[in-house]
Order: sequence, then structure tokens, then C-alpha cells
Amino acid sequence: MTLERAPLLADETLRGAAWCRAHSDLVDAWLRTLLSDHAGIALVAVGGYGRAELAPQSDIDVMLVHDRRRDIGAVADRIWYPVWDAGLKLGHSVVTVKQALELAADDLDTATALLSARHVAGDPAPARRLAEAGRRQWEKKSKRWLALLAARVRERHATAGEVAFSLEPDLKEGRGGLRDVHSLHWAQAARPVLLDHDAAVLAGAYEVLLDARVELQRTSARPTNALSAGEQGAVARALGDADEGALLRRIASAARMVAWTSDDTWRRVEGRAQTVGFDGGVDPFCALRTAAAAARQGAVIERQSLERLAAEAPALPDPWPVGARDLLVELLLAGRAAVPVVEALELRGVWARLLPVRDRRVMAAVVHAADVAGRVDRPDLLVVAALLHGLADAHGWASRMGFGPDDAAAVGAVADLHGLLEEVAARRDLDDPATIERVAAAVGSRERLAMLAALAGADTPAVGELVSRVGHVLGGGDVAGVVGRSFPTKAQLLRLAGGEQVVEADDGVVTVMTDDRPGLFSKVAGVLALHGLDVLAAAAYSSEDGRALNEFRVSDPFRAETPWAKVTADLERALAGRLAVQARVTERARVYGRHRAVPAPATVVFDTESSADATIIDVHATDRVGVLFAITRALAELDLDIRSAKVQTLGPHVVDAFYVRGRDGAKVVDPAGLAEVERAILHSLGH
Repeated sequence: MTLERAPLLADETLRGAAWCRAHSDLVDAWLRTLLSDHAGIALVAVGGYGRAELAPQSDIDVMLVHDRRRDIGAVADRIWYPVWDAGLKLGHSVVTVKQALELAADDLDTATALLSARHVAGDPAPARRLAEAGRRQWEKKSKRWLALLAARVRERHATAGEVAFSLEPDLKEGRGGLRDVHSLHWAQAARPVLLDHDAAVLAGAYEVLLDARVELQRTSARPTNALSAGEQGAVARALGDADEGALLRRIASAARMVAWTSDDTWRRVEGRAQTVGFDGGVDPFCALRTAAAAARQGAVIERQSLERLAAEAPALPDPWPVGARDLLVELLLAGRAAVPVVEALELRGVWARLLPVRDRRVMAAVVHAADVAGRVDRPDLLVVAALLHGLADAHGWASRMGFGPDDAAAVGAVADLHGLLEEVAARRDLDDPATIERVAAAVGSRERLAMLAALAGADTPAVGELVSRVGHVLGGGDVAGVVGRSFPTKAQLLRLAGGEQVVEADDGVVTVMTDDRPGLFSKVAGVLALHGLDVLAAAAYSSEDGRALNEFRVSDPFRAETPWAKVTADLERALAGRLAVQARVTERARVYGRHRAVPAPATVVFDTESSADATIIDVHATDRVGVLFAITRALAELDLDIRSAKVQTLGPHVVDAFYVRGRDGAKVVDPAGLAEVERAILHSLGH
């Protein structure tokens, strides 16, 4: 009999646990043909195979257990070699029951493997003795094993990352992954550690993660547990998700529940955390009162109390009763200590009775707001605005909480404008009067500006500069007094007028002064791409007498010391027409882009209102070698003059903004012209 896995691999009616069970049954039947019913010899499945959870690319982990048979080597060869010949990965050992138990007495991996020992072929008696003795030995040394398991969980979490919050999660080893559930089941086998509610919750979350792992290995044909970006589309389609985002959201939800249950269980096992109990009395305040007390003490809500809150805590009425808002503010001002408390309430369905369910990014904003609350006059408004940012009706929620009209308006405005300062500072020209006036009009008052600055972290230079200039205008000052052009500087203008060609690189700033010509900005961007430099920001200036100045702020993600002499030499060659920039960038992109994910669709958005003398083009695209070169080359082909550019790389994406003018020096505003610009940019990006 041969092992025919192809029909099962192609069977789309089975997924997850059902597929693994069918795979295990198939391998069981095949292995039985390799071992006749020898008395005193048993083939025992352990690990994932023992659980009948054999994923498409899992190792087949087995023990050949015998009663001191002298011919056991020959018996083993008759099993191992056909498995190897079939191209399967085999984890194997040949042991007596006594030897296996001796190994399991000191080795955590062996001890946990025996907890899933399952008879496959041969004499059932040795398999039964091994499984029963392995479990007794595990229970007998439960205190030691639980301590080792807890340490192993912490070590794994420190290296494998988070399943819920990773763009390419490790479904097995990551925090909140399958191995966390295995560890909890092993702990439960030592002594009862899970609560009644946990088993069903873990089973549902485990199903989601196992479904994804099976399809990942089935579609990729690789023994991987890391759900890479390149594989997510195929896995999403196989599982019936609308797209990769929907798949990752389901996985994240499952992983959060696993991670939280794991954390809670190990806290209780080790007695690590201080807890606060529910003091009784089911009233609208009970959840907030318990949560605020826990956060104030740096504690967590005691688990049985949490379950009682989940079962009994009522929703808050509209409007909130007097005192409820004060408890919420107390909770939020606890900052980092509030995070595990809110997460527990959210995962047990209590938080949704108070507010719309929030995510981790919102709580990160709340923690930051609590940290900087001393910078503002109204810390309560600050932390509530951080909590409500992103909601469609933050103002309405603030009113419902009992804030007066002015305070509710302030909370709503700060919540709605959360992130405005960072976005403008990163993507807009702060020397443009229209930029400062637009932000001032949106913010409306110095008090709101102070709160937005606190949320943004005004210690970043660009945000700090923006806050200073907007504050001047909101205080009644003239915008002309704060937007004098910082680029070019007077020294740069004098040097530019001298007529010399300048190519310099100093402290991450590349400066080029030369005679103006079409495509100059793009050519410089191309040379920087050739040398693997990331452009963080760029500015350009053209004088009336045909001279041009380009300034690029760059970083080097690959080297501690950038070979600036080579960079400037190549810039000189490019300016002299002695370097095939496009050909070289294309070749570098081909070499370094072979293993990149398929680019996501790019978007091009035009803003013809925010600047008085330029059209702003916002481009969102997948990051790749030479992406800035490609975009700016497309703009040059349409004779567009790039006045300045703000360039950001956010993970695998770039978010670039270009201030451009037409050949006549005016903004581009006609729809037909803008459509051609969009067509050129998308074509340059391969769309």
C-alpha cells in the first residue's frame, strides 16, 4: 500500500480539524501496513500527530515502543525507510516504556508529547501503558512542570511576536497562537487551571487559527506557520473571507482571546498579579467602579468577579448617571494600568455596554494622553478625547457622559482632529500660509491646540513648528509673520546665484545645485534609490534665471556608514548624462524585488485648495525600489515642476505628497490635466 495524499490535499470540502483528522486517519492506515501485529511492539503517535491534528506539512512524530525486543532495529527499519522514501518528515525514536518515561522525567518536550500518546499499530498494550504512566508522571510532578511551562511561554512570547497585531503572524508560536492553547491544555492535565468558560472560548479561537494554518500549508506546500503577506490572499479565498483584511481580523480576534486567556491563567497559576473583586450590588456603576479600583491599584479584576460582571453588569443609561464619567476619567488617567483592565472588560463583553468596542490603538492613545495630561488644563477632556477619537459622534458621546456644551464641543473637536497635526507636519509645506491658516481654522482655539499638541507629542520638530505657527495665528498674530520661507535659506540663494554646480552630502542631507532642466528631481531620486537610500523628505526650488536647487533628507537602512563619495560621484555622472539612471534602477528593482509581495493598488488624490500657488498630489503605494523615482519621472514627462515633496514610509507602504506647478508656473486644476497626471503616475507604478 502506498500513501496517496493528493486527493486529500485537493479536497476543499474539509478544512481545519476535520482535514487534520482525515490526514491522520490516512497516515494511520498506511503505517499499519508497515507493522504487523507483533506482540510487545507498538507504534505510538505523539505530539500533533498523537492529537490527530496532522497538518499538511506537519512532521509525523512517532515512538516505536517495545518490550526489550532484540529484533527491534530491523522492525524499525521496515517502518522508517518507507516513510522517508515517501518524502515525509519523520520524528522518531525507539524506546521501551521505561526509557520513554525516564526521558519524560526531565525533558519538557518529551513529557508533553506523551500527553497525546496514541496507539497506531502493533500491540496496544505497550501504548496503553506508556500513555497512562506518562500522564501519571506528569500529574505527580505538576508543580515543576507548570513552572517550566510558564517560563517556556514567556520565552516564546518574547521572540515570536504577537499573532493579533502582526502583519505576518506566526499562527503557531506567536503570542495568542496555537501553541498557547496547547500549553494551557498541558497545564490543565497537570491540575485544573482553566475556568468553566475558558474551554469553549479556546475551542472557538483554536478552530480559527487551525483553519488558517491548514490552508496556509496546503496552498503554499511549505512547512510554514508564518502567514506571509504573499500567502494571505490564497488563504482568505480558501476560507471564504472577503479579502486578506477580513482574514486577518478574524485571526486577530481569535488570537486576542487566546492571549488574554493564557495571560489570565498563568497569572493565577503563578500568583503573580494583585486582583480586585467585584464588591456586589448590580448598579450602572458596578463595572466602572470595579475597573477604576483595579487600575488605580495596578491590579486586574479577579476572574470570578469578571465573570459575574459579564453576566450581570447592566448597560449605562443615556445620559450617564452623575458620577459615572468621573469613574471613567479615573480609569483612563491610570494610563498603562488601565489597558489590561479595559481589555478584560472588552473580551468578556462588558465594555461594549459602556462604549463602542475599542481597539488596541485607541488604548495606546489613551495611555499617551494619560502620560502627558499634566501639560494641559483639562486632563479629563484630554483622555476622553483620546478614547473617543475615530468615533463618528464623539461630540454626542461626550454629551451623553454628562459634559456641558462647551466641554462636549471641545472633546468632539479634539477627538475629530486627533492626528491632524502629525499628518499636516509630515505631508504639507509649513512655509505655505494656506497650510497654517487651514489648521488654525480647523482647531479654533489655543486650548484645543494645546490638547492636540499634547496628543501628538509636540517634541517632534515639525509638529512643534506647526504648533508654534498655528498658536501665533490663533493668538491674533498675522500668518505672514511666521511663514517666511525656510527653504531656500539666504546662504543657499547666494550660492545658487553664483552659477556653480554643487553636489554635496552631509549628515543625511543631499544638496544639488545646478542649471534647471526637465526631470532633474527625478534623476536625483533615482541615484539615491540606486544606493539603497530612503528619502524622508525633499524640497525643490527654481530661480527666475534658470537655476535649480534640490534638497533631499535621506536615511540608510542597510549601512552604519553610507558611502557618500560614491553617491555624489554617481550624482555628478547622472547630471552629466553619463549614467543610465532608469536602466540601473530597473535592474536594482528586479534584483531586490524578487521576493516582495504583489503590490497593492496605488491611489492618487489631488488637493487644489490647500495651497495658494501649487497643486498637491498625494500618492499612496506599496513600497519598492525606486518608487519615488518612478513617480517623479512620470511628473517630469508632463512638464510638471516639483516645488517640494514630503515622503513617508509606513511599513510596506509609502505615502508621498508633491507640490507641483505646470510649465506656466500655475496650479494644475483642469480635470483633463489632472486625469492625465493620475494616469501617468499609476502607469509608472505598474497599474
